[in-house]
Amino acid sequence: MALGAAVDVLTPAEALSPRGLSLVGRADGLMVDHIEGGDAGLVLRALSAAGVTLPAAVLVAPADRVSLDRLRGAGFAAHLVKPVRARSLVRVAAALAAGRPIEADPGEADLGEPPIRAIGRPLDVLLADDNEINALLGRAMLENLGHRVEVVADGRAAVAAVARRRAEGRPFDAFLTDLHMPGMGGAAAIRAIRAAETESGAETGAGPRLLAIVQTADATAASRAEATAAGADATLVKPVDSAALAALFETRLARS
Repeated sequence: MALGAAVDVLTPAEALSPRGLSLVGRADGLMVDHIEGGDAGLVLRALSAAGVTLPAAVLVAPADRVSLDRLRGAGFAAHLVKPVRARSLVRVAAALAAGRPIEADPGEADLGEPPIRAIGRPLDVLLADDNEINALLGRAMLENLGHRVEVVADGRAAVAAVARRRAEGRPFDAFLTDLHMPGMGGAAAIRAIRAAETESGAETGAGPRLLAIVQTADATAASRAEATAAGADATLVKPVDSAALAALFETRLARS
């Protein structure tokens, strides 16, 4: 790098892999791009959950400065507004590496907004994802929204967890599942859950109907149709937008 620093460039998934965690853990500082449709705060929280903490700055577009309060709450010590000026980059990178406090750049105004939170009570959410990194990010996002989370790795475990919680008298409020998983996928799991609800009378008002949301990297109409046919209430394309997920949960709370 022209500034004399050694730089590793990783995607969020790569950063949370064993190799990535090793690289990040040896770094003097971290810069995370707050890209459209993603959430840099979730990446930092996931790294912390994996035992990796270090000084960090976030890169934001001008329109994303309204999210700075939430990003600071996630643990970022500084921000840089894109396109990043060389002077600001050097100032922040040097402070991160030296562990010094980072003074605000007077040319970059801060406009904050409160974090996105669930309205009303926290929801009990079941998350199904066979990818450990995606599950870690998903848990961080749901907990950041203020909800309680249980994680399973496949559809069969999800169906069993839903049945167990219903038998205990404390059913899940929502089920967020990956569409494609080994063994039983998300669509098959939702079909099994809906069949059990019909048998128990949940579909006719005798009990709560589970809010079922499919998340998938496959944005095709066929995938959406598969999820809808299985009984899903909504389909979200990865990376899942936390505001869109929060809106679905708010709808659930309004009906409960």
